[in-house]
Amino acid sequence: MCVFSYSIGELRWAGDTDSNVKTIHAGGTSVSPMRDYTNSNPMNVFKAKSGQIFPKAFISPDSEDTPRSLFRPSMEEEPKLLPSEWTSSSLNKFLVCTDGACLRNGAHDANAGCAFVFARPSKWPYFNVVRFLLEDRDLNNQMHRRTSNRAELRAAIHACQVPEWTREGFDTMVIATDSEYVVKGATEWIHDWIKNGWWRSPGNPVEDRDLWEWLLREMDRLAKMGISVEYWHISRKLNEIADRHAKIAARKRL
Repeated sequence: MCVFSYSIGELRWAGDTDSNVKTIHAGGTSVSPMRDYTNSNPMNVFKAKSGQIFPKAFISPDSEDTPRSLFRPSMEEEPKLLPSEWTSSSLNKFLVCTDGACLRNGAHDANAGCAFVFARPSKWPYFNVVRFLLEDRDLNNQMHRRTSNRAELRAAIHACQVPEWTREGFDTMVIATDSEYVVKGATEWIHDWIKNGWWRSPGNPVEDRDLWEWLLREMDRLAKMGISVEYWHISRKLNEIADRHAKIAARKRL
């Protein structure tokens, strides 16, 4: 069983310090990030048809846009259901920043951490962080070596699951990450992978197929609830908060 660490800290971007960060909940929950929300049994992989719903790439209106300039807290007097998290009122889209990190990448004793970051207007200028240790087994109990790619992909999957975004009143989730593997894999490469039976080339199977199929199941699940998902490739500098917390998760067992 792997537990989360939930933290709250002042919303900051590249170059800011940790002076006001404080943990509000660390290791006090027994919820497992390995739960597959598409099936009541977390260790029973839901056999949905891969590729029914594909995510799209998020294209910012201006090439100079940053998460901070484009997505600002919506402070409406009458928010929809619950307050939208980190939203752009003109786009009706919600932002989550994700990242993964791995120590001794790919080695048998590698440690990898995952994190995602979001903000609530009611807590502004504070943000919420969810971070956890990457598992070494999949939903079928098969072993996988921990890698940075798996950590980045796993963070993107879990960002779709917790909290229950369907109550927030938006119609599009934008997952921002500095991982080209996640963004291009989810929006471009995966089409050919599925077409070729999950082979990149003869004798070269797609890595992390279990997680890619899990991601597609999450796309299907959210689509049925009226939420689409878009992926935004940003620089590591702009993803500094998620990057920092993914490294914290990788350095210690939470």
